[in-house]
Amino acid sequence: MFSTALQSLSSHLPGCASSGGTSLKANLKHITVTLATWDAVWEVYLDPKWARQQLRLYGAQDRAMEQFFKKLKKEISELSMKRHGRAKQRVLFVGAAGIGTRGDWGGDAVLWACCK
Repeated sequence: MFSTALQSLSSHLPGCASSGGTSLKANLKHITVTLATWDAVWEVYLDPKWARQQLRLYGAQDRAMEQFFKKLKKEISELSMKRHGRAKQRVLFVGAAGIGTRGDWGGDAVLWACCK
């Protein structure tokens, strides 16, 4: 039944979508595996042990970035002293500003680490 519904849907979308190298059979296999393992995956994902592990990982990333920017700030100040005779204030933006929902650093986090 599920396969029939998808086949009828795919016949209505001939020019609207591209398969992009993915067959209907591969999509059905992916959906079947996802549905079969959904509860088990979420049970593991929501385990408090993994939440603590994730916090340790992000804490380590935070410390590494903070150390990097402290070192960078010191080196920039020393370079500024050589060139200008005084340490000029510098602001550093790295990458595109954004909210780091995937664990990446957004512009706010980088600016915070630099000015801390």
